[in-house]
Amino acid sequence: FELRTAIIRKKSEDMGLTISSNLIDYIAERLNNNIRQIEGILKKLYAIHSLTGSHITKESIDSTISIVDPGNIPNDAMVEKILMHVSRKYGVSVEDIKSKKKTDSIANARHVAIFIVRNITDLSLKDIGKFFGRDHSTIISSLNKIELNIRTVMNYENEINSLIKEI
Repeated sequence: FELRTAIIRKKSEDMGLTISSNLIDYIAERLNNNIRQIEGILKKLYAIHSLTGSHITKESIDSTISIVDPGNIPNDAMVEKILMHVSRKYGVSVEDIKSKKKTDSIANARHVAIFIVRNITDLSLKDIGKFFGRDHSTIISSLNKIELNIRTVMNYENEINSLIKEI
């Protein structure tokens, strides 16, 4: 970690890129593959911020990392991304998906979102439940409903896989 922070600090200074110490630490926590990965992120940050003139933020770092290394997205950001895509696909709001509402369209969108979160992230059932305001047994029930639909509803699996690819 200390080596990564030193490398990030030195490389960013060499580029004339101003990054606060807490954001340097944040980058060092997020990136742990190799120096090339760090250089790639810093170059992309430099390009974006020199063109826009904006300050570097945690959100811009997350966005840049997700572009350069799509597999390196924090779980909470990934869950929000999944919720946005499912919301658009099924025409229900993110708030409704997270709510206690039980209309068929909202419940189906919620089940799909839970299924995709379970398949894309490494979150436990309990942690997924926290995002949706439910307990782990409700999460299991949602997963079972989607798995049943995949087995019984024609093209349902294709719809889910298409949505996962889009995300």
